[in-house]
Amino acid sequence: MRISSAKAADTKAYDTNSKTHLYKITSIIQSILTENHPKLLNDTIYGVGEPQKQIRNVIQNIIRHEKLDVPGMSVDEITWEVYKYIIGYDVNDDIPFDTEITEICANIPYQITLRYTKTLLF
Repeated sequence: MRISSAKAADTKAYDTNSKTHLYKITSIIQSILTENHPKLLNDTIYGVGEPQKQIRNVIQNIIRHEKLDVPGMSVDEITWEVYKYIIGYDVNDDIPFDTEITEICANIPYQITLRYTKTLLF
């Protein structure tokens, strides 16, 4: 299960120090969620109900309460990166959340083709 891993998503943090901090923070938050919010975590991972917004709020609260920080990243950015990793979007980054993408095709391992919508204004 994804939660047992301490490796975080590839992030928007640009230096090694920031990535290291994010990996550590992800591990801390995963531990807290596993211990204190197992049902919410499970529902989020498996898409049961609508817990996605709720777990992002819990992650933000953990970041603030535990005073977790990543150099060069806001609380919202940290929350988003941790959330994406926990629900399993770390490899595809923001692809599933881009509303202009109409089709995702995995042709072969390590090759993904995206089709975007085009809006023409007359």
